[in-house]
Formats: sequence, structure tokens, C-alpha cells
Amino acid sequence: MKTHQIMEQFNEIIKQIKELDKEGSSSFMNLDEGELAYIYNLGVKFVSIGNYEHAIKLFQFLLIYNPFNIDYLKALAGSLHAIKDYENAYSAYFTAYDLDKENQKDCLFYLGACSFYLKKTETSIEYLKEFLISSQDKKMNARAKLFIKQIESDNKKEQVKDE
Repeated sequence: MKTHQIMEQFNEIIKQIKELDKEGSSSFMNLDEGELAYIYNLGVKFVSIGNYEHAIKLFQFLLIYNPFNIDYLKALAGSLHAIKDYENAYSAYFTAYDLDKENQKDCLFYLGACSFYLKKTETSIEYLKEFLISSQDKKMNARAKLFIKQIESDNKKEQVKDE
């Protein structure tokens, strides 16, 4: 699908949302699962072409509709992470993880990564180590180990600098 087609779909969704908004908040509750899935998939398409701003708007809308949907939360978190809005990405990942700790272990990796970029190194290491205990994903485990190695290296440099 071409970018202009995706933009046309986005503009149509925004137009429909504005119409629903004029009708009052109860109109939002009339969206069916197919419409919600369509909006979600459009957001995913925006992510795939790197248009995170539009994706974020769609995912935020979906979360207004259903703030406990883990897929929406993780999609929003990933989009925020991609634009380096680590504070808000952290919040969204944390909420997704908190809603279902047993099945959202991958959020631990992303919480660790966001913490790393927010310069919260101890928190980052805690999340990454917890992720490594529960993960069987070799690629993600390697990435987590790289983050930990980088933090430890940075900490050693800071110790040498302070001496």
C-alpha cells in the first residue's frame, strides 16, 4: 500500500472520529471490533512506513476507547520509543506489563531500554536481568546483554573519572 493511500485512510478515520465527537461521547462506544481492528491496523501501517506521529494519534484514540488493551499500549509504547520519547514509552510499557506480568515479559526488555536512555542505569539493569531470567529469545537476550555490558562499562568509566 502506498503512503498516499495510507494518508487517505488516516484522513478518513480522523474525519469519522471528528463526526463521532460532534455526536457526543456515547457515539465512541458504538465502534465495533472490526472498526477498532481497522484503526489499529492503520496505525501499524503508519509504523511500518515510519510515520510514528500519525500512528501515535491512532493508538492514543484506541486507548481512549479501551485503556486496558495491551496490544494498543504496546503499539503506542513502540511508536513513542521510536521517536525517542522514552519517558512516555516507559509509562506505556509499564502499564502493559503491569496488566499482565506473566505474558508480557518482553516489556521488561523495553522498560530496561527506556530506563537506559533515561539514564536510570540501576533500574535498567534490574529490568534487563529480570528479562534475561524469563526470556528464551536469543536475539533479545543478546541485546539485553549488550545494554548491561554498556551500562557496566559506562559505570567503570565514571568510577575511574571520579578517582
